[in-house]
Amino acid sequence: MIKRETPIPAVVKWLFGPLLLAAGGLGLAVAFGLIQLEPSRTHAPLWIGGAIGVSFASVFNWVAFGPGERHFTTRTSVGSGAIGVTTVAEGGELGGRIAFGVFALLLDLLIASPLIVWLWRRVRSSPGSPSSSGKGA
Repeated sequence: MIKRETPIPAVVKWLFGPLLLAAGGLGLAVAFGLIQLEPSRTHAPLWIGGAIGVSFASVFNWVAFGPGERHFTTRTSVGSGAIGVTTVAEGGELGGRIAFGVFALLLDLLIASPLIVWLWRRVRSSPGSPSSSGKGA
């Protein structure tokens, strides 16, 4: 495990955090067809975009559910400006894993949503289902 003597500068966190979030989100949006790209103008199959999004989601899954010890920091702010108070403390491992886990599960659902919709439509259109016989709600 790497021990860091100096903290990561805030500018690095604020620069790369949103950048990585946008890259993963764009990759998934392209793979799911939310952003239309002309296949003849791309130099890679569109599923590569989905793979980028999946690699992005895997980081959150690893932090939330992977083995090993995790260290988190909590920051609490009350007020703003000259009358604002901010406290920074070491966060608990369970709370950090829960926060990462919720976001990881949301990303996993986003990734799996085309499969879920396809299965749902297939079940609803199968012979003998209430919606296929016209007697459904």
